[in-house]
Amino acid sequence: MLHLYVTLQVAQTMLFDRLTDPSRRQRTELDREAGGITLEFVSWAVALLVVAGIVIAVVTQYAESESAKIISPNP
Repeated sequence: MLHLYVTLQVAQTMLFDRLTDPSRRQRTELDREAGGITLEFVSWAVALLVVAGIVIAVVTQYAESESAKIISPNP
């Protein structure tokens, strides 16, 4: 009987906490990590942009160096 009483008491407390002011209730694990996920996406996006910039710079430099080797048929 005690087990049932404790279970009902915990359920009542949890329900009361949900119905009261949300600023007073504890934050869930998902709420605590919500900003971390966004920060991770931003850091990956910045890293990919840096890599893309490096690749574009290398390809551009290679194309310019190879185009300089082309000799014009009319001197």
